[in-house]
Amino acid sequence: MQDADNGQQVGFTNVFVFYASSGIKDDGYTRQYDMTAGTGLYLHGGAWERINWTKEDATGPFVITNEAGETLVVSQGKSFIAIWGGYYGQSLSLTAADGSAQTLPDKPALLESGIPDDAAAAAEAEYKAAQEATNAQAELARAQAELPDAQTALEEAQAALDADPENQDLITARDNAQANVDALTAILAAAVVIVKLIGAAYKIPLSNILGSAGQTYFDTAYQIYNFLLTFSTAGLPLAISRMTSQAHAKGLENEKRRIFSTAIWLFFGLGLVCSVLMFFRADALARFLNNSLAATAVQALAPAVFCVCLLACMRGYTQGQGNMTPTAVSQVLEALLKLGIGLPLAWYVLHIGKTAELSAAGAIVGVTAGTAVSMLFLCAYLVTHRNRKESLDVPSSSGQIIKQILLIGVPITLSNSAMSIINIIDTKIVMGRLQNGLGLSETAAAVLNGQYRIAMNMPNMVASFVYPVTMSLIPFAAAALARKDHAEADRIISSAFRLIAILALPAGVGLSVLSTPIERLMLPMQPEDALAAGPHLQILGIALIFICLMILTNAILQTYGKEKLPIFTVIAGGVVKVVMNYILVGNPDISIHGAPISTLCCYLTICGLNLFFVWKYSPEKPRYTQLFGKPIVASAVMGAAAWAVCGLVARVLSGHSAYGANALATFCGILAGVVVYGVLVITLRILQAEDVKALPKGEKIAKLLRLK
Repeated sequence: MQDADNGQQVGFTNVFVFYASSGIKDDGYTRQYDMTAGTGLYLHGGAWERINWTKEDATGPFVITNEAGETLVVSQGKSFIAIWGGYYGQSLSLTAADGSAQTLPDKPALLESGIPDDAAAAAEAEYKAAQEATNAQAELARAQAELPDAQTALEEAQAALDADPENQDLITARDNAQANVDALTAILAAAVVIVKLIGAAYKIPLSNILGSAGQTYFDTAYQIYNFLLTFSTAGLPLAISRMTSQAHAKGLENEKRRIFSTAIWLFFGLGLVCSVLMFFRADALARFLNNSLAATAVQALAPAVFCVCLLACMRGYTQGQGNMTPTAVSQVLEALLKLGIGLPLAWYVLHIGKTAELSAAGAIVGVTAGTAVSMLFLCAYLVTHRNRKESLDVPSSSGQIIKQILLIGVPITLSNSAMSIINIIDTKIVMGRLQNGLGLSETAAAVLNGQYRIAMNMPNMVASFVYPVTMSLIPFAAAALARKDHAEADRIISSAFRLIAILALPAGVGLSVLSTPIERLMLPMQPEDALAAGPHLQILGIALIFICLMILTNAILQTYGKEKLPIFTVIAGGVVKVVMNYILVGNPDISIHGAPISTLCCYLTICGLNLFFVWKYSPEKPRYTQLFGKPIVASAVMGAAAWAVCGLVARVLSGHSAYGANALATFCGILAGVVVYGVLVITLRILQAEDVKALPKGEKIAKLLRLK
């Protein structure tokens, strides 16, 4: 801390620490203090003494006395005053020059009107978690918005340097551009994980509340919702953000306003059409998916399409101006309301004896409420922060803006719609074959399908935490290719493959060998569904490996400029999934067990094709056997160890509480797997220093693991 007058380090002759009773206001986290009287400390000249202080009113002076009640004599010079309320988990200590601890006055008492410290601690923790999520989402949104421009700047800087390789100014510009890309990439890797935690906190308790049938109704509504949402918003917000960013950089205020006014009406129309379709044709949509009981859930989710369309437009507009905070706050609001309204409402509906389809609708009300509140927040923000800057630029016509939005957004929409369409067709076929092929009732089919969907939640959730680590390396490969440094690009891509192998292989094998114990651990309220979902997860655990590989190879192909290939490979995998589901699920001997098999074959097909195309178009051909050989061996040994330890502990604890014994056995199995795998990774030298140095804190990780 520096003195503003002279720039010197601040020094104080006198230091006062006023003890003040404190408590928590009604908001649950803001601290309040009683500033009428208290005890305290006076430190000066290398000594200290106890004091008492009073203050008659807010504008009155402090009256300070020594322990004897006499007016305190203060040394001449600068003074510093600190207020200490004895907040929970905090302590105050004072050490003499000889190291001895001093006996200080008692901690200030809690205000009678205050919330108890344990409750305050819980409120504070919740507040901090929400704040961290907000900050993470803000950083993520900023990085996502800035990364394409940063990569373009890097490519331009490298191109200029290639033309004049000895120019030191160009070298510096290239290095600065590279540093910017590196920083944004690190933010993406770290923030994605934090943001994904919000989703994870929702899925597991939701499955416990809804059960298998309710999960089917919920997923059916969500698949319709995702398709309509992908169709209406997938690429368009990015187009708005990009166009707004360009206008903002040039100072074209009228152009910015015209882009937003045109886009908001475009999204208003798209959202309204999709919401009306979803609400009034809910029965027809649900019947199309052979799941008529999901109609109520579909209707409950219909308003969210309209809200999200407007949200997407407003978020694209604010992000395009480099303002990420509104997006971050709105997304956290949406997630918290989904948790805070959806889960309790789903539980309450079941608690009062209503059906599973109504409980699923209750859970979805939370989603709708979250999107509505987020939309209202952004509306209020834009109204109160209206762009009033004067400008002389002549904006483009609305027709020109719509044309530009569609030119940028439609190709992205088409590429993102493929999997949504496949999932809808897949659900229709699975539910149809269970009913028409096996003669099951709709409710019985919903139970079986829900058990499969519950099992699918786990690989999807794990994949969302695994792939950001490897995806953080892809921009570095893109930058190397821009510099025409093929050897460096190959090294980075090889590192990404190794990291996927090191992370995804043990995760997939672990889920597979501990499938039923994990499901029993995660679904204490639905033990029958947990047992039924276990065999599905055994297969889907292996599918997790190929899900992570698919995401990575899609990104690599896009880096190579082969953006269309992932669309075709996803369609090919989808066709395999649909055909196999029709054959297998309709077989009485296989039934719903055909669904996870089809899913595995789907992602296996996509990965096989993607790996071939990556090999074909890579300047330096990747050596797959070297990249995956050792991790496969290590994961197999890890899986055997985890399975053996879990089974042994479960047998030893067989006479105790079923859930408790399973939980302990599962944790022991996981711990054994982690230890064995960690030892094998180090002893077999699977992980290299270059694989982690590009990650956030990579240098420290490499040193900690003593990687070379």
